[in-house]
Amino acid sequence: MSSTNRSAGFVLDANDRPQDRWRAVASRLCRVGVATPAQIPFEGFIGTSSEYAARVGVWLMPDNRRSGILEDFLADLVDGGDRLFVLAQKATARAKELGAGFPEQSTPKAVIHAWLAWQEKPGLPYGLAIHARYFGRDSPAARGFVDWFRRLYLP
Repeated sequence: MSSTNRSAGFVLDANDRPQDRWRAVASRLCRVGVATPAQIPFEGFIGTSSEYAARVGVWLMPDNRRSGILEDFLADLVDGGDRLFVLAQKATARAKELGAGFPEQSTPKAVIHAWLAWQEKPGLPYGLAIHARYFGRDSPAARGFVDWFRRLYLP
């Protein structure tokens, strides 16, 4: 057995079935000696691998509860009064009606990209858009993720 004395965090999309996703992840974690609960904790999972003596964390996007993807989490970080975001949602729905080819499950991704295209620096990648403060940092979604991150990496 070797010890890394490091933490490993996994941020995954819950997709359509968060509980199924969690069961698949928990099964893999079990193989490296990580005991997991039957359901992912709402505050994100953090455990220890007995095989590697390393801390392991899992966060299922968007919030360990809902079905969804990273872009659903990012949508939660947009100011609720942002009229451009509402317009991006409506424009994306209209584009789909007119034959836009993206699959239905990619709608949140299309909305976020449309909204980012209308910012001061159009089309920034997510990380740079966060750094540019296009997304809010004080929402419950942001605070929950940051708290999990800190508990995992700064114990």
